Amino acid sequence: MSKAHQGKKKPWASKHNSKRLREENPNWKGDKVGYAGLHLWIRRNKPKPEFCEMCNKKPPRDVANIDGNYNRDIYNYKWLCKKCHRNFDLKK
Repeated sequence: MSKAHQGKKKPWASKHNSKRLREENPNWKGDKVGYAGLHLWIRRNKPKPEFCEMCNKKPPRDVANIDGNYNRDIYNYKWLCKKCHRNFDLKK
């Protein structure tokens, strides 16, 4: 790391580079995004509730797809705790 960036946690994640994370970026894949990239996008864009959307007891840790259609519809995902996510996937 250069001396100019010492002491900074993420010098590349500055306000000037925020455009890299938006849809205007030439690397934006739209609905052709992969599984991991889609889940990362959902985590960034779907507000995280205080508790799991199924049991309302534990803090949520996972984003679970509701209907098996993997797209950028944030309403097609739920924030679930690990236990509820496992049970939800087993019922599918």
